[in-house]
Amino acid sequence: MAFELPDLPYAYDALEPHIDAETMRIHHDLHHKAYVDNANAALAGTDLADHSIDSVLTNLETLPADKQAPVRNNAGGHANHSLFWQIMSPDGGGAPSGDLAKAIDDTFESVDALKAAVSDGDPAARDRRVGARVLPQVPEQAAGLSRGLVERRQLGRSRTQIRRSARDLGPARFAQHNSSDRAIA
Repeated sequence: MAFELPDLPYAYDALEPHIDAETMRIHHDLHHKAYVDNANAALAGTDLADHSIDSVLTNLETLPADKQAPVRNNAGGHANHSLFWQIMSPDGGGAPSGDLAKAIDDTFESVDALKAAVSDGDPAARDRRVGARVLPQVPEQAAGLSRGLVERRQLGRSRTQIRRSARDLGPARFAQHNSSDRAIA
């Protein structure tokens, strides 16, 4: 069974004003579709071509070595985005619970304090690892489904600092600068 782009479970404009309709349209219809198309192309002719997304991602090691990364990245991107559309909701929100709530409270004292630190660009906020021991750090496309989850090194830089570095260095030098032993979250 070839993977298919799932329908968006709500209207493109349902998440406004937080995410506008055009952003949703581009992200779903183009970006997610590219993951689906590329995953199908990478799996074509393999023993996993007709398997479910879960089966593909938990059996990557059975693929030829040259297929493993493209399948992991694209099938993983498809799985992540399929989940993403389901967990985002115009009626969503609310306070975290369980281990996540405890990790936030232990680190920032409250969800409101976390929000304030992030909104204010608090430079100390980036040094506080919310749930570093509770939540596993894995490459995005591994998505918790693939075997052998690999812990990745945390950058300790804010997204603003990363964007500034990208702008100041230029795309080619930024990619080279960040490819040695760091991953951008």
